Amino acid sequence: MAENANGRALRAVFLGRHGNWPGPEPVRVETAYEARTFPSNDILWQSVLGWFANGGGPCAVAPLGMDDDPLYALDTTLRILERHDFDLVCFPGLVDHARTPEGLVDLEDFGAAQRMIVEACIATGDRLAVLDPPPGLRPQEMRDWRVDVLGADTPHAVLYYPWVRAVAGRDLTWVPPCGHVAGAWARSTLRGGLLGALGNLELTDVVDVATNVTTVEQEMLTRLNVNLLRAMPSWGVRTWGSRTLSVSPWLFQIPTARLLAALKPVVFERIGMVRGASDVELVGQIDSAIRGVSGLADDAFVVRSLSASGEAMRIEIELNARVTHGYPLTIVIELPVGTWTVLETEHSLDIPPADPLG
Repeated sequence: MAENANGRALRAVFLGRHGNWPGPEPVRVETAYEARTFPSNDILWQSVLGWFANGGGPCAVAPLGMDDDPLYALDTTLRILERHDFDLVCFPGLVDHARTPEGLVDLEDFGAAQRMIVEACIATGDRLAVLDPPPGLRPQEMRDWRVDVLGADTPHAVLYYPWVRAVAGRDLTWVPPCGHVAGAWARSTLRGGLLGALGNLELTDVVDVATNVTTVEQEMLTRLNVNLLRAMPSWGVRTWGSRTLSVSPWLFQIPTARLLAALKPVVFERIGMVRGASDVELVGQIDSAIRGVSGLADDAFVVRSLSASGEAMRIEIELNARVTHGYPLTIVIELPVGTWTVLETEHSLDIPPADPLG
């Protein structure tokens, strides 16, 4: 799914209802042509087309459970996704999933569903939720939604605003941005790997945004880690910002969060493969696993073992400031319990942070 130059696949899953797939198990979609089997007026279909149009490769679609309670149906699907490997989770059809019998968007269910998705991504520790705002929010309403409803502080979620006007087949339609943005991420990953820049990416097949923000509104939303989509004359519609929902100065950059999320499963998989190895051999195996998934250069990270005593061991993986956009980080792994903790490297406060508006 969107192989990059280092052989690492960017794996995306799209949640939504699909009448032909009554079960919630994810189904692989290889091409945009296969996506055309969806109903043409379906937001899920429109977003998956946006993923492919912007450079995404094979992805997965996870149909929601058929329960009448939308949150219970979502919970069923999220539990199934725990058994699968994904980098990104998108739910473009949430706006339809959370509608009342009268056809209105139930904002309470919409917010509760987003919090469930974020919590699921935090629990697995290896994926990011690409979130959309409810349709039609003005900038001040978007601020209130971010602060009062979503309220997350985590590197495992990102939020883009506003909705976009996109090409869907022969028509133009308003859609949530997650599919097109995730596809642009895949395109950037092909060119620059996991650490490729994700700001100022042009969105293919997008012709306009639902709201043009002022400079003051842009600053207000950026400081709340809301990534904007801007319609730029002669430059198309572009991503403006590259922030997670984390308030941490060393975890708010999306490339850093993606790198950490990608490293965790492969490092633990390698540890499981060489269980009982000496500390020297284990360090070598972890070093090899990191290079395989990230393509990091020799001077980008250091793996060392500390406090080796029988079966107990402490492993440290230090990432330098060039990799983490301004703040060197240390990942601490405690064995055999298998804890994974990300800490700011002690001397990193002497290094200026990345651009706060990045």
